[in-house]
Amino acid sequence: MPDWDRMGKYPFLISVFFLTAVLVQSALPSEDLPLRTLNIRVAVDGNLMTGDDLRAEIGRVLRDAFFAFKTSFGIQIRIKEMTSWDPDPDSDSPNALLRSLEKEVAHEGSDIVLGVASPQYHLGDRQGVSCSCLNYILVRYLASRKNLEFVIQHEICHLFGAVDLREKGSIMSGQGLGSGRSPQQEPAFLSGLSCFRSGKEG
Repeated sequence: MPDWDRMGKYPFLISVFFLTAVLVQSALPSEDLPLRTLNIRVAVDGNLMTGDDLRAEIGRVLRDAFFAFKTSFGIQIRIKEMTSWDPDPDSDSPNALLRSLEKEVAHEGSDIVLGVASPQYHLGDRQGVSCSCLNYILVRYLASRKNLEFVIQHEICHLFGAVDLREKGSIMSGQGLGSGRSPQQEPAFLSGLSCFRSGKEG
């Protein structure tokens, strides 16, 4: 006589297996994913825009930081414009400086506004801050190209839904700038990409 109670577990286990496979597949990058382009308007502190060399260097750092999102997730972040910005000199905190950016620099058709502030502005123990509801990012210019790239990727991940972690070596940790994993290695980041990969804002 068949043990129907025991056999009844198999369809359930099979369903769980396939559901897990579908969820994992949806979180992983696929070569068949349509490339989605997000335009970014970059506003560089006027104190940094004194020469073409630094402007070009910032552009190269941004493109390198954006590369991982294109190759791993099908999200191409394109610099639509690079303009100058004069931060409010009375800004005495990261959030105040971010509000200054929001007030002075409009999206003008871009999906994201990224402000690069001069090192003279002290952000406490933070090198960047973001507002996911308005799609604004502010980073402090760092002489280390690797560290600046790390901070930019960290703040972009926030816009896509990732949260800060206390895991050493994680790109979502503020510890060990420049030594963290790239975005495609972040499990906490993958879940925040589903709305962007499908073209839906979350």
